[in-house]
Amino acid sequence: RFNGEYSRKQEKRQGYFFPLHCLFRARCARQANQKMNDFFRATRDFLLDYLPRQRCFSQNTVRSYRQALNLFVHYLREQRGVSVSDLCFDLIDRDSILGFLDWLEDTRKCSCSTRNQRLMALRSFFRYAGQFDCAQMATYLTAQSIPAKAHEIRPVGFLSEPALAALLQQPVLSSSSGLRNLVFMILMYDTAARCSELTNMKICDLKLQNPYPIAYLHGKGNKTRTVPLLPKTVQHCEQYLRKYHPHEQADSTKPLFYTVIHGLPQPMSTDTVEVS
Repeated sequence: RFNGEYSRKQEKRQGYFFPLHCLFRARCARQANQKMNDFFRATRDFLLDYLPRQRCFSQNTVRSYRQALNLFVHYLREQRGVSVSDLCFDLIDRDSILGFLDWLEDTRKCSCSTRNQRLMALRSFFRYAGQFDCAQMATYLTAQSIPAKAHEIRPVGFLSEPALAALLQQPVLSSSSGLRNLVFMILMYDTAARCSELTNMKICDLKLQNPYPIAYLHGKGNKTRTVPLLPKTVQHCEQYLRKYHPHEQADSTKPLFYTVIHGLPQPMSTDTVEVS
């Protein structure tokens, strides 16, 4: 209570008066920040704790989930005008999820399988958020009600023997990377390995001295496959090791395929494979 002799202007100047609309505005700002923090806190815990530590998913799987969420945030920001500071679960509904999936196909030219994979990633994230805040379970049920899109599975093609022979003749063996590129293609053909599986191989993953030479491939979900090698493949691998790893032991954990950056060997990336 104030004495009657104080005017409204005096009260404001002396710090006694604080307009109600300012209190209301500050309260709304705190609520908006709390909602935004809930979304990004759930995102952080989902990517940094739940997937890698509780579910023990591989780095590639976590990276796929991260990319799906990044694309979803990018879509909300660029296509629906939602700023990052305003982003919260309340703004995510069936229309925004369907719009995101259509945007993947129409604008980014993603396939149906990629569209379905992004949808599964959103479902998993919303289910995780709903486990800690039942208010977010409605968002998960909304995403769950959106069906995966049916698509035709194309038959896997293959190279004929003349086409394969022409492909293996492409590396220039006189160049510094010619033998590396040739052995990379031979291993890929012989083991049916994915590109990432070969770039992740270590020297110790080749067991060429065994009675039956094999290669260890570390693929999706941290699963390891044992693949036998043909005698010609073993010969090419031995030649490669003599040239590119002359001083390494058979149990070395250094990358099998590498590139030299600033004078230091670095694991070969899939981008390097594309341009080689």
